[in-house]
Amino acid sequence: MSADVFEVDRSRTLKVNKDPVNIQAWETARHNAWHVKGHLDYILEEADPNTLSPTDFADMLEVQSAKLKRAADIILGRVDDAIGFVDDSLSLNNTVSTCSNCNSTKKEEL
Repeated sequence: MSADVFEVDRSRTLKVNKDPVNIQAWETARHNAWHVKGHLDYILEEADPNTLSPTDFADMLEVQSAKLKRAADIILGRVDDAIGFVDDSLSLNNTVSTCSNCNSTKKEEL
């Protein structure tokens, strides 16, 4: 797992360990909150309103919202992200925002 929140996040919940469900949920929530926080920090601290459009900002927020929704679905058991056959074409983690004016090193990824 990379420490760069702008890289593709390939982490998965691991249900083979013996951690209680509440600990698994906490770890998943913390990881996803950290990841989204990095993107929100970019908006707060680095995004340039002179080069980004309202659509760019809305797209960035929608992407992060989708990440949090997916994390909540995993925690509640609505989505299973167990490691198995991985089809990256179906992964939300590979969705790139339409923000064409974002700093190239800080492109929004899901």
